[in-house]
Amino acid sequence: MCPSCGKLMGVGDVCPYCGADARKVGTKLAGAARGIGRGAQSGNPVTIALIGVNVFLFALTVAVGGVKPAEGGLDVLSPSTEVVFRLGLQYNPAIMAGDWWRIIMPIFLHLGVLHILFNSMVLWTAGRVVEHEIGSRLMFMVYMLAGIIGFVASYFADIGGAGASGAVSGLIGFLLVRRWLVDGNLRHPVASWALQLTVYTAIFGLVVSRVNNVAHLAGYLVGAGLAALLTKVKLSKRGAVGLMLLTTGLGVLTVAAFVAMGLSLGRASGDEIIQIDRCMTLSRVAVTEGGRSVDPDAAERAADCFKGTGSVGLGGDEPLDRVRAAVVAGKDAAERGELSVEQRAAADIIGGAEDFDAWLRANSGRYGLRVGLR
Repeated sequence: MCPSCGKLMGVGDVCPYCGADARKVGTKLAGAARGIGRGAQSGNPVTIALIGVNVFLFALTVAVGGVKPAEGGLDVLSPSTEVVFRLGLQYNPAIMAGDWWRIIMPIFLHLGVLHILFNSMVLWTAGRVVEHEIGSRLMFMVYMLAGIIGFVASYFADIGGAGASGAVSGLIGFLLVRRWLVDGNLRHPVASWALQLTVYTAIFGLVVSRVNNVAHLAGYLVGAGLAALLTKVKLSKRGAVGLMLLTTGLGVLTVAAFVAMGLSLGRASGDEIIQIDRCMTLSRVAVTEGGRSVDPDAAERAADCFKGTGSVGLGGDEPLDRVRAAVVAGKDAAERGELSVEQRAAADIIGGAEDFDAWLRANSGRYGLRVGLR
């Protein structure tokens, strides 16, 4: 079989159809990148791994946060929105604040049991066929590129959410175009299934609310485009190496997104930020006489409020710690009559609270909060 065009070429080294020399490194790399000859590979490791990660994360969200009461329709066994948010729900204010990994993590998160069951079914069926035809590396590339570009399109369309729908739509689009280009028709059983699913998905997206049609369409087009590229374009050595680098880069980016998400779990939750903001309000109330003195009773209430709070991360700890220390110092100074210390503490409370407000305005999206809590 020719590693360049995929046609049977006999025992010779030069393909009689496309003229490719099977002995050349460039031709062999092109064949490897296109996945020609990988149909006999054992198992479907990428398809199985993707389904496993999706199911694990869904089970984790349910185990940690429980489920919300059903609201009818498809809203069955929906996990806590707070938990899904912490794991990477696409939320545009958080992305704008710096959580870039929320473009990638939503591919692996789902918002209900029916949501993950449907996507897993499509991934199991389409993923195995695509992985069989073009190999595990390129199947992963199709899936991840379709999912990522689907959520990038959702970002610009100002749509949030989660789910592998854009990624699996890419697999469906890939199958349809691939079979059309290889067979010249859509009579193949897999093509017929993909075509029917395309129609059903389009109708479903039009009649059911809260369906991210933007991600579906973007992912579908990505898959269709990649099918045309990998089926019809004769790759050079440089192009084949480029595909290999792209698949490796997507793998590294995916791992980096999981790492970034894991690191983000160490910072405060949205509820903790709201509590700290209340403490900041109490701290401001403790400053009296135009910022020249501290009310010891009010400062004590603020200090007690702060006792149940921890680190916020992302550069917010410096102003937070400054206010925490200042309310204690101001209370003690006011009770001892140390006017100069009391005035410095009052200034630190006001300055620290203002700096914390500025930090919060820049980072509130990362906690799922709207800017301007007051």
